[in-house]
Amino acid sequence: MENKKVNVRDLTILGMLSAIIIILGYTPIGLIPIPILNISASIIHIPVIVGAIILGPKKGTVLSAVMGSVSFLRALSAPGFYDQFFRNPLVSILPRIFIGLAAYYAYVVIEKLVKDNQKEAGWINQLIKVAAAAAGSIAGALANTVLTLSALLIAISFAFPDKLQEAMAVATTVVSTVGIAEMIGTAVIVPPIVYALKKLRY
Repeated sequence: MENKKVNVRDLTILGMLSAIIIILGYTPIGLIPIPILNISASIIHIPVIVGAIILGPKKGTVLSAVMGSVSFLRALSAPGFYDQFFRNPLVSILPRIFIGLAAYYAYVVIEKLVKDNQKEAGWINQLIKVAAAAAGSIAGALANTVLTLSALLIAISFAFPDKLQEAMAVATTVVSTVGIAEMIGTAVIVPPIVYALKKLRY
C-alpha cells in the first residue's frame, strides 16, 4: 500500500512538472528579462531539473523529453532562421534528454557526502544537501546550453556551412551571457523547491 502511495505521489509530481514545462514553453512566463544584460533567461529547464533530482533519472528523462517536444512543436510555426533547425528532433529533443541525467547524477555525487558524514552536525548535512541541489542545477543548466547549442551548430554546419562562423559567434555570446545567467538563476531557485517537494513526497 505504501509503495502505491509513493507511486501515485510521484506520478502526480511528474504530471504537475510536465504541465509547468508546457505552460512555461508556450507563455512569456518561461523567460525572465535581465535588463542589465538586455537579454532574457529561460527557466523552462527548471522543472526538468527539479523532477530529476526528486524523482530520479528515468522520470527526469521523461521531463527532458517533454521539454524537448515543446521546443520541437514551437519551432514548427516559428519563422526565425535558427528555429528551422529545432524542427529536427536531433536538435530540439535529443540534447535535452541529458538535462535530467546530468542534474540527477551531479546531485547524487554531492549528496553522498551526507551519507558518508552521518556523524556531522545536522546543519552541515543540510548545507551539503543544498550544495547538492545547487550542483545538480548547474549541471542540468549547463547540459541544456552546451549540448543544445552544439547540436544546433552541427546541424548548421551541414545545412549552411557559410553561416557556421556567424552561428558560432552567436553561440559564444549566448553561453557567456544567457548561459551563465541561467546557471546562476537555476542554482538559486531549485534548492528550495527541491526541499519543499521532498517534504511533500515523504
